Amino acid sequence: MGGFRADLIYLFSSSFLLTFPLLYFFERARDSRRAKVNATFCIFGLVAFAAYLYRLKLMLFG
Repeated sequence: MGGFRADLIYLFSSSFLLTFPLLYFFERARDSRRAKVNATFCIFGLVAFAAYLYRLKLMLFG
């Protein structure tokens, strides 16, 4: 259970920390192509985290 708990803490903290750059890059996405790419990668990270949580819920609770 220790490795699982550490992974889950890492996933929650990294997803939480992805929201701050996402807000920053959303503001600048109209002006900069690099900001659009960075915002897209932040969104992909958050979607991947949501998919992981959904899969985890299915594995644990059926």
